Amino acid sequence: MSWLNDVVHRDSRWYFTTSAGADIAVGAGVQLQVSGGKLYVKWGNEPWLYEITYGGIGVSVGVGLPVSSTVSFTGLPGGWGKIYRGLGVGEMDRNHFKGGFIMLSTTSVFTLGTSGTLIFFGANNYLLTLLTTGPGALLGGFAVPALFKGIGFYGGVVAGSPSTGFSAVKGWMTEAKRL
Repeated sequence: MSWLNDVVHRDSRWYFTTSAGADIAVGAGVQLQVSGGKLYVKWGNEPWLYEITYGGIGVSVGVGLPVSSTVSFTGLPGGWGKIYRGLGVGEMDRNHFKGGFIMLSTTSVFTLGTSGTLIFFGANNYLLTLLTTGPGALLGGFAVPALFKGIGFYGGVVAGSPSTGFSAVKGWMTEAKRL
């Protein structure tokens, strides 16, 4: 049953420590959203911090102002998270983060609030685009999880305009650069 353990138990030694970024959403009900920033991760017991830069575009659904925004700063409390290996990936290195991503987030803010994010990362960006837009989206959704080299979940405190909702963003991120 070791094959089952490898499919289900996909821990990596990487983990999230904090983030610094911004999201801006425009519209009523369903909003167009632009997101970008930096994620900070560590590997095992190493003392070094690694920085990942990301940017993307997507949609958000929720209740808020016609133009809403959220920001996170490295000094805000509560940055935490875990990173898991994608299917077929051995131990992850800092290059596994680079590539296309899909970020699913939920946020609730009234000046200060909380955010939780599930991120699938490290995909071939061209293949990800092909399988998530146009005709490819009809069947591509079944193949998307196999495209990613890693999956992460992180959360923390954010600041922003009064809003609550859910967002889905697709974009690109860099490798983890040691600071």
